[in-house]
Amino acid sequence: MNYSNINDDTNYCCIVNRRRNSESFFANHVIDDEGDVLNTNGVLLQLYKGGLDIEVIKTNLEKVRLNPNWLSQKRDDLEYYIPQFINYLVFRDNHKELINFLINVCQNNFFFAHLTYFQLKSLSQIVNKKVINLKEVIKFLDLYTNLMKKQYGDEYLINGQEFVSHNPYKEVIQIYGTAGYDQSTPKLNASEINIQQYTSINGDEQTNELNSGFSSTINFWNDIIRISERLYLAYPQIISLKADLQRINQNLPSSVYIPFVKDQIRNYVVLNIVASESKVFSTKERSPFYICLEIYRPDVEKDQQNDLKQSEAITLHKSFLQQKMSINGSIHVDQAKYPNVHNISVQQPLQIIDEDIIDETPTVQFYCPDNDEDVVQKSVYQSFQKENNEDFVSVASSFINEIKQKSILLGEDGQYLFGESAKDQEQRIKEQSLFGNLKSWRLVHLIVKSGDNLKQEQFAMQLLSTIDQIFSIEDLPMRLSIYEVISLGPNYGLIEMVKDAITIDSLKRQLWNRQQTLAQFFDDNFSDRHRTNFLHSLVGYSLACYILQLKDRHNGNILLKRDGHLVHIDFGFFLGNAPGKGIEIENKVPFKLLSEYIEILGGVQSDLFKKFRELFYKGFMALRKHSDRILLLVKMMYSGQKNYMPCFKRGDKSITQLEERFFQYEDNTNLNIICQNIINSSIDNWRAKWYDKYQYFVQGIFY
Repeated sequence: MNYSNINDDTNYCCIVNRRRNSESFFANHVIDDEGDVLNTNGVLLQLYKGGLDIEVIKTNLEKVRLNPNWLSQKRDDLEYYIPQFINYLVFRDNHKELINFLINVCQNNFFFAHLTYFQLKSLSQIVNKKVINLKEVIKFLDLYTNLMKKQYGDEYLINGQEFVSHNPYKEVIQIYGTAGYDQSTPKLNASEINIQQYTSINGDEQTNELNSGFSSTINFWNDIIRISERLYLAYPQIISLKADLQRINQNLPSSVYIPFVKDQIRNYVVLNIVASESKVFSTKERSPFYICLEIYRPDVEKDQQNDLKQSEAITLHKSFLQQKMSINGSIHVDQAKYPNVHNISVQQPLQIIDEDIIDETPTVQFYCPDNDEDVVQKSVYQSFQKENNEDFVSVASSFINEIKQKSILLGEDGQYLFGESAKDQEQRIKEQSLFGNLKSWRLVHLIVKSGDNLKQEQFAMQLLSTIDQIFSIEDLPMRLSIYEVISLGPNYGLIEMVKDAITIDSLKRQLWNRQQTLAQFFDDNFSDRHRTNFLHSLVGYSLACYILQLKDRHNGNILLKRDGHLVHIDFGFFLGNAPGKGIEIENKVPFKLLSEYIEILGGVQSDLFKKFRELFYKGFMALRKHSDRILLLVKMMYSGQKNYMPCFKRGDKSITQLEERFFQYEDNTNLNIICQNIINSSIDNWRAKWYDKYQYFVQGIFY
């Protein structure tokens, strides 16, 4: 194999930037935006471009923000770019200096260490028609895991503290959720909960790990994933699932958490899995399942919440992290015990893949409704609209307006079709829960999947999240419903469940029996605010579908939320690949804009549709302005994953065509004309209509 095409990106950059000055793309991106904290996006652009001394890159990386800023609309922390950064090390250049930097970061940041572990684990194998082990990645992962176990010992850190008490109620907790539990049992308070390390229910996980704080969360999710792997052969599946979950519950509460950033979920401890609420979604080849988990924040229970403190910039150059580990820019590695950790070859990446192993099989996901009405429980910090948050009055006003805007109710018929709301479900479970008195108690809803490569799904959601951030930064009303996806291994992971939503397929199936159209359903059940939400989400996803070329947009992959917003799910096809070998009927559709959507807005001559056209143009301008943020994510991922991530099936064309879709060199007048032509080409596009018909006849998905 000719390695020059992978290791030397000079030709590739020239191809991608043939219509623009390559230097202008990378120039002047490293800026001082928080004192001595550098712009992460800019430093990664330096790394990706090459040309700078690697020591300079490492020094700059030590000055970038490592942790998310809860007070900001924008993610510019290195944690956000972990998939790209690890991908770069594995497939392109694993410089010793960068390996040292990565280990140093992970030894000083518990969450970063786990996310790095999961990313390395996901890249340790390529699973398709055959399994390809990336031996150098597996070898490095083993060394890395041993280092992290040694570093974190038997601690579980939440806000830099341990929360352990003597618990006299262990037997009551173990019975909770089973048939033997007495509903009249008094609810526990926080001081009666003992957080210990999680003990795996699988014996082979226990070797030298009984007191490993780093392994506690990993072992918990390994147990959950093993249920999914076995479930397909079980019968009856739901009985088997609940029995396995109850076995895991015997070891909860424990020092385990859900590795999601959204709503600071990872700062919560898992108390219990509500086994009675679980569901199995069987497909032809696998059995993903739904679980909801009771969680709480020990620091909040002790009135020690430090969200503002957590939002300070943690860097290796100047750290604010309050943990026991010293941060001195060096790595504490026992070279006698781990002699090879810094001796990985730097002449080539950790692993080079030279096999064409594209998998065009789309993933299948299942979702239930999301609770958008329960705004009051959100941290006020999540409602901040400005980076510096100096004007508290405007912040409070924004928070109140958000509550008012989302306090909208469906008509009676709509309530019936959507079923039990997330708020009602949460209230019902809380009243019955042994932990219901905890003030930080909440539920989290997850889909557990095995047998699916979630790396691409995670990548797609990262791109959609970036687009949504751009809309917020530019103060545009369009919003995408971002849910978290994390790949925990080569072919398994977690997906946040979208609650308070129903697929368009399921909704139309029920409306067909009533001889109702979508527009009539809106007229009977939705308010003007619902319709406005529909408009804003329709514009947002239309732009995302065009720029990223999201395909397979049938009604099973589009949801309608209780508040009127649309949600798109399942991203097996984007950036150039489309379903249908050879035919790819959907490939030339700019985005899905059928007449039934326009009818909801009042028709092509309506004020709302005129607003759609206006917002589409403004949104396009915003995405073009910040296109470098999107391009960096895609280019860094492509530089390594070009051979096996399905979205890069078209090779370099995937990148060049993405850049061309931003129309960087058109003036504003021409861009407006281009936008209107894109919209006109999408209205009732015959290809989109026929793709829906095809899905109906093949899979029974309503159109």
